[in-house]
Amino acid sequence: MKVLKLNYLKDKMIKEIDKIEAEKHAEIVANTFIGRIGHFFEPAFKPVGFDWKIVTAIIASLPAKEVFVSQMSIINAVGERESTKKLITKLRERYTPLVGICILLWVLVASPCIATLAVTKQETGSWKWVFVQFFGLTGLAYIIVFLVYNIGNIFIS
Repeated sequence: MKVLKLNYLKDKMIKEIDKIEAEKHAEIVANTFIGRIGHFFEPAFKPVGFDWKIVTAIIASLPAKEVFVSQMSIINAVGERESTKKLITKLRERYTPLVGICILLWVLVASPCIATLAVTKQETGSWKWVFVQFFGLTGLAYIIVFLVYNIGNIFIS
């Protein structure tokens, strides 16, 4: 009986320590340069359901979109041990499925990675198409995600 109680207390302590470490890490990330940029742009992304953490991951994934999930893992203080399960749990606690769909739509529609923009510049020889591609697709993504998020909230409420 004592062993079960000790194991229970040990597990509870480990969870508390993990929670405190995650809060400490979140505060550190929030005060980094990229975290401050995320906080700066957060008001512009609130209408599409994105908080500063998602905005920070979006900005950090501009060089390569596949980095988005890794960035979310770093921002949410998920360690290497069972990182995928921990990240899924943290994201489910923090965000609704509607926000998840909006993230998927954003990553799908928004501007391609910087390498693609560089190739566009090289192939067309013009900055015009780079700007059209970057701002046009990002604007389109914002409009689509805005509509999906707000219409989705009407049906959920």
